[in-house]
Amino acid sequence: MMKSGSSMIAIKVNDEDYLAVIGGWGPSSNNTPKQPGAQYSERYGNQLCNEVHMYRLKTDEWISPTVTGDRPPPIYNFSLSSITNTTAILFGGVAGHDRPINDVYVFEFTKDSTDILMSGFKMIYASMGIMHSQHY
Repeated sequence: MMKSGSSMIAIKVNDEDYLAVIGGWGPSSNNTPKQPGAQYSERYGNQLCNEVHMYRLKTDEWISPTVTGDRPPPIYNFSLSSITNTTAILFGGVAGHDRPINDVYVFEFTKDSTDILMSGFKMIYASMGIMHSQHY
């Protein structure tokens, strides 16, 4: 699906470079196959998703990894930052019908799978995480 509001980070798995793309929204009329295990919801004629995709730079191919753990809801306008070469943290965003969330998810990537290590942890004192950025 063509996407807006998704996030992308660079990762390195077994000394190979990848891009990881999570979530976003796009036209619901697009006939792109749905990702197994992903969730989808409609918003103003568009489709929100919580898909996880990886792009392998060396071979110019998209990978739909096996995802384990509890995914975030279909989400957009969140922040996604690398923690290590193979892990990332997702914070905040908008889910459903313009519902801001302040949840935290931690992802770990391998060459063909993604494990969600921590999911739905609430940032109690954080403002709602709409279109925030993270800096380290």
